[in-house]
Amino acid sequence: MPAPSVRPRCWLEALEMVEAFFEEIFASLEAGEDVKLSGFGGFQLREKPERPGRNPKTGETARVTARRFVTFHPSQKLKLKVSEFANKRQEPRQTDKSVGGALGVQRGRVTEPA
Repeated sequence: MPAPSVRPRCWLEALEMVEAFFEEIFASLEAGEDVKLSGFGGFQLREKPERPGRNPKTGETARVTARRFVTFHPSQKLKLKVSEFANKRQEPRQTDKSVGGALGVQRGRVTEPA
């Protein structure tokens, strides 16, 4: 559902663009091409051959069929941005030195600020 500030027509156009973007990625991968997005990362279609497997419940041996799957490798730029974001989230946000921060904690209960 679109946000109230976004006109439905613009939202539908954006949705169509995103769907077209992913369709191009899917088509390229199906054609055996790697997809690289500068500053973001790359997608590759990989194949795993058939192999022996085992049912974990019964211990019975079974064949695991061959399959194809997509892998994603993030670019250095994306890794750096994610790392920066994660580090910001880990920094202490509380300036209040009390145990519960802005909301006080007393005997396991959260109380409203004074």
